[in-house]
Amino acid sequence: MVTQLLKLDPPYNIICGRNKIAKHVATLIVAEIKYDEKYRCEEIAGKELFLGGPDMQTYSFPVVEYGDGSAAGDVWRDVEVRECRVIAKAPKDDGLNTSIQSYWFCETLRFLHQDEYGSTQTPITLYQQLKGLHVDVDWMGSFGYPEKVEVELIFDEENGVSWIDSAQGCKLFFSAAYASDNEQQKQEKLNEILRWAGQYIRIFNAQTVFTTKNEEYKDMLTEWNEAIEKAVKEHNERK
Repeated sequence: MVTQLLKLDPPYNIICGRNKIAKHVATLIVAEIKYDEKYRCEEIAGKELFLGGPDMQTYSFPVVEYGDGSAAGDVWRDVEVRECRVIAKAPKDDGLNTSIQSYWFCETLRFLHQDEYGSTQTPITLYQQLKGLHVDVDWMGSFGYPEKVEVELIFDEENGVSWIDSAQGCKLFFSAAYASDNEQQKQEKLNEILRWAGQYIRIFNAQTVFTTKNEEYKDMLTEWNEAIEKAVKEHNERK
């Protein structure tokens, strides 16, 4: 096995992958050489001939820094560079901030939560990590400040498992699954989505309005929206 460290030059990329987000400062390249069992030298008709040969596989792992004054050097051994997503450029001077649009913030959450390994990232934790890397989330963009963000939820059930997803293209991403006959688990998942909506209120002062085409859930979402509207009002009064 052969390894090589490829140091990168600033401005570094801010990358995310498999429930992680950090500044990409270097790449660890690992080359693994496996010899075929038939790799040998034989003399045939008076000449030396090599039969078979080595098989080389290479892997590239990010070497990262997590910001907030932390030292660089952590290696993501469970995710390769090609599996990561670049979401921003880190500022050359950590005293200066850079911004990413809200679109990329939400797409980052979507990317992390759709990963097969799952994710514990929430809007709050992701926002705090980006702040630690001197990256701000810019809600202004070209769309103006969103006082309300509409999220269409899709409810479905198959083979005893129910799930709730936000429709593709929504600015906010929600996804939850639970056993259809487990009422406690269902309530926990519904409360989790409501907590997410509350986090967006805290971060961006943007009210989340839920809609659905599933008739049986429309009354429930009306109650959700009333509760969120009340939370927004109380939040604004405390400011």
